[in-house]
Amino acid sequence: MTRFASLLMALAWFFLPAVSAANGAGGKAASVRRYLGPAVAIGRGRARIVVLASAAHRPLAIGLEFTPAMMEGLPPKPSPDPALDWHYDLEFPKGAPATGFDHVMIDWHPLGHPPPGIYTVAHFDFHFYLISRHAQLHIHPPRPGKSGKARLTLPASVLMPSGYVIPPPAEVVDRMGLHAVPAAGPEFHGHPFTNTLIYGYDTKAELAFLEPMIATAYLHRRQTAM
Repeated sequence: MTRFASLLMALAWFFLPAVSAANGAGGKAASVRRYLGPAVAIGRGRARIVVLASAAHRPLAIGLEFTPAMMEGLPPKPSPDPALDWHYDLEFPKGAPATGFDHVMIDWHPLGHPPPGIYTVAHFDFHFYLISRHAQLHIHPPRPGKSGKARLTLPASVLMPSGYVIPPPAEVVDRMGLHAVPAAGPEFHGHPFTNTLIYGYDTKAELAFLEPMIATAYLHRRQTAM
C-alpha cells in the first residue's frame, strides 16, 4: 500500500460555504492552490472534485465540495439499476497535478444496500477510482465455469489493509468491483452505520477504488471525521 501513501494524505469533505470562508488571504493558505472540477447537479445542489496543490504543483489533498442542497430533493426510491442505483460521474479538474485517481462516482442509495441491517439506511457511496471509467464499466462478475461455479480471484494480502475482510458471499458488483470492509467497524457490532472506508478491487484482484461511504444522517451533522 506504500505506493499510494503520498496520494492519500487527505480526503476532505466540504460544504461549499465553509470552503469559501477557509480560503481567505494571508498565512500558509495563500500558497495552496485549489483546482475545481466541473460541477454536477445532485438533488437540488451540486458537487465537484477539489484538488489542493502546493506552490511546487504537488498534490496535498483531494476531496469533494458540495452545497448543502445536494441532500435535498434526492430520489426517494431506488433506481432501476440494482448495482449502481442513482449514480453521478465527476471529473477531476483540468490543470491539477496528478493524484493517481482517474474519476469519482457518487452513488445515492435511498434505501441503502446489503448486507441487511448493516448498510440498509440512506447513504452515499463516494467511489474514488484509480482506473479509467472505461475499465470500471467493464468490471463484471465472473461467469460460471464447467463446474457451474464462478471462479473468483481474491486480492493478495499485500493489497488488503490490516483488519479488512471480504464479507461472504464474496461477489463482484457489476461495473463496480469486489468490496473489502473493516471487520471492526461499529456497524458490524450492533451500532448504527454512520461512515466507513471501503477498499475495492477489479476482477484481476487489483486495487481499483477507495470508497468513503457515509450515511446522510451523519452528513447532516456537518462533523469533522478523521
